[in-house]
Amino acid sequence: MMNKKDIAGMVILYYPDAQVYDNIETYVDQVDKLFIFDNTPEKDYSSTHPVPKYPNAEYISSGKNRGIGQPLNSIALRSIKEGYRFLLTMDQDSKASMNMVEEYLSFINSQIFDAATGLLCPFVTYLNYPKKNPGTPYSEVEEAFTSGSLLNLSTYQHIGGFNEKYFIDYVDNEYCLRLRKYHFHMYQINTAQCLHQLGNTQTRKLLFMNISITNHQPIRYYYRTRNRLKLLWEYSLHFPLYSLVDLFSFFKELFKIIVYEQQKSQKMRMISFGIRDFVLGKDGEIINS
Repeated sequence: MMNKKDIAGMVILYYPDAQVYDNIETYVDQVDKLFIFDNTPEKDYSSTHPVPKYPNAEYISSGKNRGIGQPLNSIALRSIKEGYRFLLTMDQDSKASMNMVEEYLSFINSQIFDAATGLLCPFVTYLNYPKKNPGTPYSEVEEAFTSGSLLNLSTYQHIGGFNEKYFIDYVDNEYCLRLRKYHFHMYQINTAQCLHQLGNTQTRKLLFMNISITNHQPIRYYYRTRNRLKLLWEYSLHFPLYSLVDLFSFFKELFKIIVYEQQKSQKMRMISFGIRDFVLGKDGEIINS
């Protein structure tokens, strides 16, 4: 029987504020050990904005922004070395329900969970973007966000971890597609709840429909575009329907930027750089454009 002692957790910080620490309070006691990986590049930031001391947490300051893939891999390998079987991955903008890990453990200890289960994910509710709970205890899904997911570390070792070349954006998408490529399963545990802030989300009207606008910073559109095209290039033959749907999402995103969002020219410029660097085969962190 698996229990809390088998589960480590991690959260990646980037210029955290007080709300981030309130979020951490919702899950720090649900795991045996929490790794706090600080991506804030300013060396003195942690001294002026100290991270609260948690009895079961280890704080790691990277000294620079290392993206998402590298911290995920670093902590996953640490967790394996320290004997953990699972890793809970959280975003700093996410809160967990008080029984999230307990619900995961209940599923893990059921007859449904087996060696072909790659990860578990929660039912996610976005602030300013209400979503109705489907009501079923669990459901198999084809994709999951990093935040709130519970990685099966045995599966992680089998498929090779996260692709660090993506830096940020589409890191979780690529991992999930690779899980599916190797015939692993992903389950959404609907009794495990996660509340997440998705960008600066706002709602706009288009005829009789509500349109959700995330208002990401321009630099995010560089990574989203480059990595999306990189992902589609690599996986379109394996997952043609997924690729078509995501390509359609790309054009919807362009429409939202042009019609609704601020900083249109900067965002379109970053998108053009993303296309350029995909064609040139560039990856990792953007340096200059």
